[in-house]
Amino acid sequence: MELCFSTLGCAERTLDEILDTAKAFGIQKIELRGTDDIIDNRENPRFFKENQAHTLSLFKEAGVSVQVLDASCQLHRKDIYLESLAEAKATVSIASELGIPFVRIFGDKIEEDKDDCLARICDGTKALCKFAEDKNVTVLFESHGDFNCQKNLSIIANALKDQANFGIIWDVGKTHQAYEKDPLTFYEAFKGKILHVHIKDVIGVVSDEPIVPGKGDVDIVSILKKLSEDGFKGAVSLEWERRWHPWVEPIEVPLAAFCSLFKQATL
Repeated sequence: MELCFSTLGCAERTLDEILDTAKAFGIQKIELRGTDDIIDNRENPRFFKENQAHTLSLFKEAGVSVQVLDASCQLHRKDIYLESLAEAKATVSIASELGIPFVRIFGDKIEEDKDDCLARICDGTKALCKFAEDKNVTVLFESHGDFNCQKNLSIIANALKDQANFGIIWDVGKTHQAYEKDPLTFYEAFKGKILHVHIKDVIGVVSDEPIVPGKGDVDIVSILKKLSEDGFKGAVSLEWERRWHPWVEPIEVPLAAFCSLFKQATL
């Protein structure tokens, strides 16, 4: 189990500044969701083919690697489904070229025509996994939005059960809200497929306001201890959503708290 953080908490910074932050905290893995104030991976010059060698050299010099490259695709939306799938495929290609093992996607909301929406998400996720098969990339579906509970996410997981390069991201904050303070219920249902974990604290079961880890209602230490006891081999990634809530503390504040909780859980 390794420490990690999502750049969603500092996406306005340059890649060099982000790597300096990782080094300052002794963190060797990051999850890329934006650098240099650019969220769309297709638009980030760092990932253009002519710049990839230099980008890889920056990571090597810093002693930091990318665990997950995040896509912003919204497969639940019928109106932008094809564009979303194209964006996700482009992200898979970039990940493959940079040697990044995982790409994150999410389903978010189940629209009014539930059966049609769920079929679209399953078909899109399967198509993306097939596209990624020969690129050494695994597609991770996040427990986000209406998929933060076993009932809905099981539909996706069952549809992809024969796809070796499919996995799940466990967002502990979102499942805490869904299971009213017992997120381990979700973990037990999907732990065989959980390959990456988002650490996020929350207060109550509705608010999405970022809370510094340890100051909310999520028992992060117990969750980290459980993962450690079970021999979890993936990364636990701080998801500090400052990109969407720019008034909250800079990422150094929650990172310090997260590292402290991690140390408590793994001593």
